[in-house]
Amino acid sequence: MQPGEDIHEKLDNMKLGKAFKKGFLSDSIAQIYKDYKVQRTSDFLDDLKELGYTVCTTSGLTIGVEDIPTITDKTIKNIFEIFQSLLTLIMVSQRLQIVF
Repeated sequence: MQPGEDIHEKLDNMKLGKAFKKGFLSDSIAQIYKDYKVQRTSDFLDDLKELGYTVCTTSGLTIGVEDIPTITDKTIKNIFEIFQSLLTLIMVSQRLQIVF
């Protein structure tokens, strides 16, 4: 970019890579594991994490406490109800000797 160039025009005219489709990253990791096993896959994931950290840091992306959702009383009540239902299901299945 040259001094005096309009950054908005430059950004509008940039060619961007295509967005990853759903499952692309997990499929890629699975293929790396299949071809190279644990150590190389671990190295790749470490490098990917470091790249993400570097890009976020240099781009100025930040995440604050306010960005993290909070759990409401309603959510806790729903989780408790689900837990009670699962517990009841387990107890009934043990009485009927059902194996999942």
